[in-house]
Amino acid sequence: MSELNGKPLTDYSSVACWMGSATADPIRARLRRRELAVLADFCGHQRCDPDSMITTALADRDVKNEYMRSLKQWVKTYAPEGRDRHEAENAVRSFFIANGMRVIAKPFRDVYNKADERC
Repeated sequence: MSELNGKPLTDYSSVACWMGSATADPIRARLRRRELAVLADFCGHQRCDPDSMITTALADRDVKNEYMRSLKQWVKTYAPEGRDRHEAENAVRSFFIANGMRVIAKPFRDVYNKADERC
């Protein structure tokens, strides 16, 4: 079981909400349990618990956008390129979405190094 600061991640209300969004589908629920480890690592990187991240992101759009930018940077160190990286990023993004965030998967110019990248 994934923990953050000695507390099971599933004890946080934002995580319970996220987990609940997958309970109707047993396959999705099994995948969500694996995604808990990804979320725990992202929270550790942010030095913030999941409930606090959601509270601050809901209160301020710029904070939410900064979490999304940070996610793009963090995932590069979390997983090699390819499917693992994509799934890790989607796991964290789905956590925000399940907790009421409007998350648009658009590129941030300051994250991508491609000169011809258009937003």
